[in-house]
Amino acid sequence: GGRGLHTAFEQLAELAAPGLTRNSSKSTYREFHVLLLNVPTYFRAPESSPIRDYLNTEFRDRLVLRRELLFGVKLKPLATGGKKGKEGLLSAIDSVAYSLSGGGGSPLSDYDHDTALVGGALARAGLTIPSVSTLRWADSWWGHGAAKGVPILPHGDHLHFVTSMQAKTTIERDFDIESCADWPDEGIPGEHAITFSAMHDLTLDPTPVAESIVRWVPELLEQHARVVSVRGLVEPQPITRKQLASQKTKWSGDIDEYFAKNKTPREEQEVKRAALAQMEASYARGEAPATLMDCSVIVGFDAVVEDLRRITPRAITLNPLINLQPAAWYETMLCSSVRANPLKQELPATAIAYSGIQNISRVGDESGALFGFTERDGQPVYISNAAASAGDASPLAIIAAGTGSGK
Repeated sequence: GGRGLHTAFEQLAELAAPGLTRNSSKSTYREFHVLLLNVPTYFRAPESSPIRDYLNTEFRDRLVLRRELLFGVKLKPLATGGKKGKEGLLSAIDSVAYSLSGGGGSPLSDYDHDTALVGGALARAGLTIPSVSTLRWADSWWGHGAAKGVPILPHGDHLHFVTSMQAKTTIERDFDIESCADWPDEGIPGEHAITFSAMHDLTLDPTPVAESIVRWVPELLEQHARVVSVRGLVEPQPITRKQLASQKTKWSGDIDEYFAKNKTPREEQEVKRAALAQMEASYARGEAPATLMDCSVIVGFDAVVEDLRRITPRAITLNPLINLQPAAWYETMLCSSVRANPLKQELPATAIAYSGIQNISRVGDESGALFGFTERDGQPVYISNAAASAGDASPLAIIAAGTGSGK
C-alpha cells in the first residue's frame, strides 16, 4: 500500500544534484509536504447520482469522514523556463525585467520547466492532480471546509476554532476566554478544539514494512487525529551513505582513543558503531531508501488532549507544543513558510511511505444504491448494477454477516 509514496520519494531523490557531501548537495534537495486530513463533514451524494436530492435529504444529518491525502513539492524557478538558445536568453531577460519592475519574485513562466519535471516524477509514482474543490477544502479544513478565516482562541496546549457568531458571543459573555476549564464538557455548538503535537521520535529499529507496528498513522486516526502534516527534504541514498561512513569513522576514532589510553569503551559506543556499520552495508547493497532530512511531523487531534501518552501509537513519541499552537497550525497549511516544530528528525522514506498514511476503508462502486457506511472510516458504500459492465470488469459482491442479520 505504501509503494506509491515510496516511489514518489525515490523519484524526488533522483532530481537532486549529486555532490561529494551533504553541505554541497543540500541546496538541490526537494522540499516536500505530505498532508493527511481526516475531518468529519455532512454526507453529500455524488453529483452523478440520479437520486442525489433524495439521498441528501434523507442523510442530511449523517456525518462522514472526509479524508484527503495531498503530496506537495516546492518548485524551483528557472529564468530560461527550460528553453535553450535565443528563446532561453529572451526568457531570462523577461524574468529579470519582471523582478526589476516590481513584480516581486519570479514570473510563473519560470516554473514551467520544473512543473513538468516534478509533475512527471509524481505521475510515475501514480499520484494524480487534486481538484480545485479539494484544494479549497484542504485550505480551510479547520473550519470543516465552510470558511477559512474563522476566529481562533489560542490556549497553551490547544486551539479553539469558532465557526459561528453565536458561539463567539456565548463564549465572550458566559465563559472565561483565558481558560476553558469551566466550559461545558459536551462543548459549545459552533466551537471545536484541536490539540497540536509533534512527533519527537520514531522508536523503531529497522523493521520489515509488513509488520503492523510500522503502520502508526491509522492508530492516530482511531484516536481522532484530524491532521497529520509531514515536511522535510529528500536526500539521495549515496549522500546518506557518505554521511553514515563519516559518522562510523568518528565513532571508531573515539573507541580507538579509549583503547590507546588502556580504557574500555562504553557499551553504547560499540552498539552505535555496529548499528552504523549495519546501516552503511545496507546502503552499499542498494537496499536502503531515500532519507527524509529535517523531517517535521505535526499531528492535530480533535478536542483538548490532556495526556498525549494515552493516545500515542507504539512506534512513536509525541510531544505537546506548549505555546506553539498557532504556529503548529500554520505549519500544516498549504504552501506555508512557517516552521514551528523544533523536533526535526532524519527518517528513512519508508517510515512515512509505509506508515499507513494513505489508509482508508472504501468499498463498492462510485455511485448507485446506497448500502450504508463503512464501520471504521464512515465512507458511503454504493452498489451499482451497471458498474461492472460499464468498466468491462467481472462483477463481484460479497455480503458477510451472521445468521439472521438480513443478508
